[in-house]
Amino acid sequence: GWLLYGLGSQLPGPAYFFRDIPIAIGSWLLVSCAASSVRIGEHLRGGVWQWIGARAYSLYLLHTIVLITVLRAGVGRAPMGVLVVSAVAVTIVMADAAYRWIERPGIALGRRLTSTGASEQ
Repeated sequence: GWLLYGLGSQLPGPAYFFRDIPIAIGSWLLVSCAASSVRIGEHLRGGVWQWIGARAYSLYLLHTIVLITVLRAGVGRAPMGVLVVSAVAVTIVMADAAYRWIERPGIALGRRLTSTGASEQ
């Protein structure tokens, strides 16, 4: 999968238009292998992956905003590796905060509202 990703990003000239095809095939292979392997499935049910999965939506929403902010503030002031690691750390902290203080209370409110409405009918 990673090999196909690397190959897709290196396509020259007009072939560059098709760069997403090897990436899609590589992603499909990675997901297929993970889904068909009992060992990988057991590993993915571990605590860290469950923690990340619970915060995946917040990570998705925040990662671009944090990355752009950190890069704009830090380019030319710090090495790129430091900026990327900082962006990842800040994204994780912000996603956890959003999950705890926005997502979980919102989910609980939604459950209360839907269970109340269902019992009144």
